[in-house]
Amino acid sequence: MFLPTSIDYPYMDRSWVTIAIVGLCVVLLFTHVLEHDLPAGVALDPADFAPHQLVTSIFFHVGPWHLMVNMLFLYVFGRYVEARLGHLKYAV
Repeated sequence: MFLPTSIDYPYMDRSWVTIAIVGLCVVLLFTHVLEHDLPAGVALDPADFAPHQLVTSIFFHVGPWHLMVNMLFLYVFGRYVEARLGHLKYAV
């Protein structure tokens, strides 16, 4: 496994959407996952699949290490994608 720190692409603007997604994931981890109290129907469940789970399951993580590594990758690569697409397109 490798841990990214940066890529060679200049970005000019603050990546507000990426920072908001990272913050949302951290808040969700500490309010739900660590308390073992996931809201019903948000985790990806093959036995009881619903289309909205493809979106909601993205924001929940198994534990602190899973969250930390995923958010590192999101922060490093997501800010460049956000700079390329723009804030609104990236958010959608």
